[in-house]
Amino acid sequence: MTQSLAYIDHDLAFALSRVYNAQQTYERLTIGITDAMYLQNPTDNLDAFAGSLALYYGDITLIEPRLLEMYDDLTRHIDRTLANQ
Repeated sequence: MTQSLAYIDHDLAFALSRVYNAQQTYERLTIGITDAMYLQNPTDNLDAFAGSLALYYGDITLIEPRLLEMYDDLTRHIDRTLANQ
């Protein structure tokens, strides 16, 4: 609404957007497994819960390192952009 993105380097804006989307994916997965633990007793169907937990950790172990790389890349990008101002 404020058109503030017009003042940000477009490559930086895209990088910020990619990081934000990756964070949202991570958050949705975490909320999903948390809901599975607290909204229904995991011992009611332990096999289903263990399967869900395995999927969660399988996804997170792929997403988390990539997200950390994205943070590092974004930090370097911001530093470069600020240095050129």
